[in-house]
Amino acid sequence: MVGYICLMRRLDLAKKLDKGKPRMELINPRFLEELGEGLGFGASKYSDYNYREGEGLDRSRLYASAMRHLLKYAKGEKIDEESDISHLTAVAINCMMIYTLEEENKGTEYDAWVMEETDDTKENPSKEGSQRRKVKQVTKKS
Repeated sequence: MVGYICLMRRLDLAKKLDKGKPRMELINPRFLEELGEGLGFGASKYSDYNYREGEGLDRSRLYASAMRHLLKYAKGEKIDEESDISHLTAVAINCMMIYTLEEENKGTEYDAWVMEETDDTKENPSKEGSQRRKVKQVTKKS
C-alpha cells in the first residue's frame, strides 16, 4: 500500500502539458539515423544542401528519383547499391528535399504528369454529377 501511495504522489507531481504537440516519440530512431546517413552520402557526393543552392533543383527530378527508388523497392531490391541505404530511405530523402524546396519557394515548378479533379458529365452524360480524375501534363515555367 505504501508503494501505491508513492506512485500516486509521483503521478500528481509529474504533469506535462503537451497536448497538440508533435509526437516525436513515434518516429523510428533508426529511420532518422539512416536519413542522416543518406544525406551525408549525398553531401559527400555533391555538397551540403546542394539541392537548395541557387534557385534549387527541379522538383520533378527529385520526384523521378523518388519513384525510381520506390520501383526498385517494389521489385524486391531493398538496398541501394551506390549509397548502401534502403531504397525507402532514399524515397524519404527525395520527399524531404521536395518539401524543403516547396517551403522555401525554390526549385522549378513540378512538371511531371499530375492528377486533377474534373467534372466528366460533358464527356459522359450517363454519369451525371460524377467526378473523375484526369491526367494532364503541367509544363515548366519559363
